[in-house]
Amino acid sequence: MTFDNDVTLYAKFVEDPAYWIDINFAAGDHGSISAPSSLHTYYDNKWGNILGSIPTPTPELNYLFLGWKNGTNVITNGSSLYKWSYIYSSLW
Repeated sequence: MTFDNDVTLYAKFVEDPAYWIDINFAAGDHGSISAPSSLHTYYDNKWGNILGSIPTPTPELNYLFLGWKNGTNVITNGSSLYKWSYIYSSLW
């Protein structure tokens, strides 16, 4: 490739998939969640940093929302995210 005049070249950047994860949210029994039901974020993020981007849980009548879990692990604001995808379910 040759250039006869001044030219501007632009760098193209793409995500490195080794450093990003997808989190899927599920309501679980006795409640529902708002959109979005998934989140794409970097893997070494902390749960407390993504709170503004996660769905809002709404419990059924006579139930309380207790938090989120991944399998049997209860998630706290200090919980780390990891290099693989998760499904987080609400606790009622």
